[in-house]
Amino acid sequence: MKVMVTGATGFIGSHVVELLLHHQFAVRVFCRSVPLARRMFGERVEIVSGDMQDENGAAQAVRDCDAVIHLAGYAKNWAKDPALFDRVNVAGTRYLLEAALEAGLKKVVITSTNLTIPASGGGPPADENRPPLERFSNDYQASKCRMEKMIASYVAQGCPAVMVNPTRVFGPGILSEANSVTQMIRQYLAGTWRLILGDGNARGNYGFVADVARGHLLALTEGKVGERYLLGGSNLSFNEFFAILAEVSGRQRRMFHVPDRVALGIAGAAKFFALRFGLHPLITPEWVETFLQDWEINNDKAVRDLGYSITPFPLALKKTINWLNQSEAKEGSYENDYPYPESRTVL
Repeated sequence: MKVMVTGATGFIGSHVVELLLHHQFAVRVFCRSVPLARRMFGERVEIVSGDMQDENGAAQAVRDCDAVIHLAGYAKNWAKDPALFDRVNVAGTRYLLEAALEAGLKKVVITSTNLTIPASGGGPPADENRPPLERFSNDYQASKCRMEKMIASYVAQGCPAVMVNPTRVFGPGILSEANSVTQMIRQYLAGTWRLILGDGNARGNYGFVADVARGHLLALTEGKVGERYLLGGSNLSFNEFFAILAEVSGRQRRMFHVPDRVALGIAGAAKFFALRFGLHPLITPEWVETFLQDWEINNDKAVRDLGYSITPFPLALKKTINWLNQSEAKEGSYENDYPYPESRTVL
């Protein structure tokens, strides 16, 4: 089976490619940087150069393939031109779906986000049956919601699309903005991260990258067309996250809580300078508000229907810390040497 992968040079995508290769799939990578992809994967993959904003590129990339795993997207916290979110996440996905229909692909797995599912808000953990969001906290979330609505229309036309919705993913791999949780872990270990947002009780879900990558392959082989599957891990508050991190790492740090209003003010200033001088902000007020909400999720559907499994959070943290201690990974690096043992099956 030949699988075309977009976003292959990203954090989750690089793990997905390695798993596909491990399980003897033929892989074609569709990316903007051929040299980067070649450094990452060598001659083990076929590489097609292109951009998700190019309508013709998608058609060329899927030619002679059986399936697609579409991880590419604009997932940053800010863009000087907010329309960029829709150009990449909505229009780019539409080009791919059109190409998939034309080529008669067997399966199209599309990566979305848990943020398209309404926040749990202190109630039961959210699942895939929650009604669609009507109000959006940030441009990224809004674009992904529009993307999911569009995907449903293509499924109605016969496109064999399946969606996966990862949560806050962390673990060994590329230390990009998409892997910000691992960057925070690294800074905590170094003693340079001492902040907890608000009172620390806001809850989120943290998924180990090896589990999430495997979930993508399970969606490819077991996923039902038209369905979406939350791919996450443990539900934790910020306070719980750092307490477990301190215990697992053996490094106790004095942490400081940043009041909501202070965090919003700092983020507002960062956004002002971004708009004025084009400097990418560390965070924006919209994202502070997002992180102050509860985003607990229920993984039961993926576990039941796909065979998804979850690495216990302390063990996932231990593996991540060991990798950080053993590597000289730097922000923006492409090294991804996390081992996938032969005994671990996907199919």
